[in-house]
Amino acid sequence: MPEVLYRKWRPSTLNDLVGQEHISQTLRHSVDSARFAHAYLFCGPRGTGKTSTARILAKAINCPTPNDGDPCDNCQMCNDISIGRAIDLIEIDAASNRRIADIRDLTEKIHYTPGEAKYKVYIIDEVHMLTQEAFNALLKTLEEPPKHAVMILATTDVQKLPLTIISRCQRFDFRRIPNDQITNKLVQLSESENVTVDKEALKIIANHSTGSLRDAENILEQAIVSFVDNISTDNIKEMLKIGGDTLTQKLLEFIINKNLTESIQELNQMVSDGIGVNQIHSSLLDSVRCLMLIKSDALNENQISEVLKKCLNDLKDQIDLSELLFISKILTKVDFNGFQVQNLALEMALIEINLGQVSPIQIVDKNQSTSLNTNLNNVSNTRTAQPIVNKTDLIEKQDHVPQTFSPKTSEFVQKKSNPNPPKRDGESGKLDSEWNNLLRELRLTGKRFKFGALLRGAKSKEIHDDTLVITYSHSSNVDRFNSELEDPVVKSEMLSIIHKTLNKEYAVEVRLDGESSSLKTSKNSKVSSNLVKSAQAMGALIIEEREKNI
Repeated sequence: MPEVLYRKWRPSTLNDLVGQEHISQTLRHSVDSARFAHAYLFCGPRGTGKTSTARILAKAINCPTPNDGDPCDNCQMCNDISIGRAIDLIEIDAASNRRIADIRDLTEKIHYTPGEAKYKVYIIDEVHMLTQEAFNALLKTLEEPPKHAVMILATTDVQKLPLTIISRCQRFDFRRIPNDQITNKLVQLSESENVTVDKEALKIIANHSTGSLRDAENILEQAIVSFVDNISTDNIKEMLKIGGDTLTQKLLEFIINKNLTESIQELNQMVSDGIGVNQIHSSLLDSVRCLMLIKSDALNENQISEVLKKCLNDLKDQIDLSELLFISKILTKVDFNGFQVQNLALEMALIEINLGQVSPIQIVDKNQSTSLNTNLNNVSNTRTAQPIVNKTDLIEKQDHVPQTFSPKTSEFVQKKSNPNPPKRDGESGKLDSEWNNLLRELRLTGKRFKFGALLRGAKSKEIHDDTLVITYSHSSNVDRFNSELEDPVVKSEMLSIIHKTLNKEYAVEVRLDGESSSLKTSKNSKVSSNLVKSAQAMGALIIEEREKNI
């Protein structure tokens, strides 16, 4: 049976490792000076060479004639390890041998001297899968193994390892392999296999592999089986069913132009074509990231294909960097867990993006920071650049008059600021113009506060003196607001955002429509006990009783 590519062309020396020069150099010096550790921890993403490096290290420390820290790869010992015949190299898959009994068997056999090699090497792959009891059984042996034994642990999820395990190992962090290095490696493999592959097709494969050389080699092998010895870019796009790395080109264009209907239709069409929502989400995020890097002049153009580069260059002038940042924040919060119809999670994100707003321009004068309100609809439609206001001109004004640019009239409108404004938007005290800014600031924190939805459902909101009054039609909303503010972190965050948005510290009073105050929160506000609130939820009426002294 012919070997698959990733096994056939597995690295046999440290010089053959791709994208891990920082690790190969250190290990080479370690072997050359005979100062290698008793235990190693190799951690990093899948397909980056962890297990291959462990086998190379096993060869290097047991090779009788190493060459500058590298195994000779010609002696009997090197050949035995390469083909998996060495009895002193023990590989354990912790995913299927994770019990304490398996580790106890290892700790008992490790004390036996090597049969042929100089050192007995244990490679435990996916070590994070061990149970807590198994880790505890491994601790003593890992800390003080026999002089003839070397242990190498490999994992893709180092966060799951106990700190006691990590501290007993010499740790090496494997990096995702850059796309250009993966592409160069695929070119070498294609030549070795006598297969003609378009360079652009190899770039698409490299981009799709997300830093995993093994994944890239598997895709290339699939392409060779499917299209024999002449593989074009169109062949790769057809095989991957993603349109290369321009999968979300149309979708991104619709999002940028705020075409909500077309965005949702394009999303559903892609799902109908058999493309997974996770794949769409990942590709869309990657495209937004590349577009932000292009607008920031920070993109390494060697890491993306010419097709994607042309697509993004066509879109870069249609959107501002601040809008891209807002889109990326919405997309990163998408969570598919809990949705039976996974399309819904992305559809909700598209709607939120379409309804979202660009952060307002901030102008700083000598004494205060004034948030300028802009007509966001006009900004999104016309994308008119805002003129720069000279800070010194503001300072020279005796009354500290901030200047607000009006997109409709293209004129500066003078607005006098009141250091203690009792109301906004007229005598009614309504906060319509400021309310959207407040909701947006809550959303941009990245924290999923429940009261963000509660604030959107408020019947009315007014400012009376130093109090922001929020009125609801239903008592359940008041109760939910009260429950949410039990958390002091949540309460502090809300008050901080209100201060930031309204430029003044306000207490918050929550009322039920037609009744007096039901909740008032400030820096010194107290929260009712859980017992009282539970009783109220069941319909109890709490009456405060006081003793009268006769």
